[in-house]
Amino acid sequence: MTVRLRDVAEVVGVSPQVVSKVLNGGSSNVGASPRTRDRIEQAAQKLGYRRNAAGLALRKQAFQSVGVLMGAAEQSVFMPQKLIAGLVDTLAEEGYTCTLMSASQVDAQTLAEQRLLNERLVDALVLALSHDPDPALVAAVERLGVPALWMHHDAESNCVAFDEQRSAVELVEHLADRGHEAVTYVDYHGRTSTSPATRQRLKGFEDACRRRGVTPGYMIDTRVERPERAAHTRRWLAEPGRPRAILVDSCSSAQVILDTAHQLGLDIPRDLALATFDNGDNITANDPVITAAVVPERGLGVAAGRAALELAKGNEQRIPSRRLRCPVTIGGTSD
Repeated sequence: MTVRLRDVAEVVGVSPQVVSKVLNGGSSNVGASPRTRDRIEQAAQKLGYRRNAAGLALRKQAFQSVGVLMGAAEQSVFMPQKLIAGLVDTLAEEGYTCTLMSASQVDAQTLAEQRLLNERLVDALVLALSHDPDPALVAAVERLGVPALWMHHDAESNCVAFDEQRSAVELVEHLADRGHEAVTYVDYHGRTSTSPATRQRLKGFEDACRRRGVTPGYMIDTRVERPERAAHTRRWLAEPGRPRAILVDSCSSAQVILDTAHQLGLDIPRDLALATFDNGDNITANDPVITAAVVPERGLGVAAGRAALELAKGNEQRIPSRRLRCPVTIGGTSD
C-alpha cells in the first residue's frame, strides 16, 4: 500500500500542504513549528512514506540529477573509478544523483538518441572525452539546452582538467636539476594531436627545455602496440646513442622501460633516469619507485561535481575553467 501525504497529515493532525513542505525539502518553518516538523518526520518514517521524486521534479522543473555520458569504445572517455567516486560523492552532498549514460560512440548521433538528455531528465551533463570533441558534437550539446561540463579540455569556461602543462614543466626541471642536459619525450601512442593532455604535456616539456637550456628529444612518431613495447624498448636501449634521461607519457610505458632496463643490466638512474605521469597507484609498485607527476583523480571528480552543481542549479551558464595541479613525487628512477 502506497503511503500518501494525506495519510501522514491525518496522523499528525495538520494539512497535507504542511506535510509536503516539511517532507519535500522545504526549508521554511512557515506553517510548521520545530515540534510539528519532528512529529511529521517521525510519522512519515513510521508509516514508511517515500517521496515521489518524479512528481517533485515536475513541480520544481529540476531532477536533481547530473548526467555523465560515457562511451563503451576504447579511449572514448576517461573516467577512472576514483574520479567517478569524487564526482558522485560531491553531488550526493547536495542531494543530487549521478546518472550514467553509455554509448558505443560519443558523438552527435548519440545525443540525438539519448532520451534522458532530450527529455531534460538531467539538470546538467558531464562529458569526459580523452580527445577533442567533433564540432558536430559540440553543436549538438548546445542544441540540447542542458548545461554541459567538459573534462580534460583546455577551453576558458565550463571545463575542469589536470594541469598537464605545469606537470611536464616540473618533471623536466627536476631532471635538469639533477644535471641532465638532454631529455627525451617518449610516447608509445604516437603523435595523438587530438588529445588535449598530450598537447599540454608536450608544450610544457618544450617550454621547460627551452627555458632551462635542455636539449629536447622525441620518440613519439610511431604508435607501438602494448605487445610490441618490450621488444621496441630493448632495441633502442641497446643502442650506443640511447637517451640518458626520459620523460614518459604513461606509467604503463615507464614500467616496461624500467623492467627492460633492469634486464639489460642498466643502472637506474645513473645509466637511465626516467619520470612519468600517474595516478599514484602504479609508481609505488616498482623497484625503485618511479618519479611521477601524480594526477589527483578524486580531486578532479570533486571539482567536476562542484562545477556541475553550479551549472545544474542554474546559477551560471558559463563558469571559469579550473586546472588542478599534479604534485611531483620523487622516486628512485631519477634521484
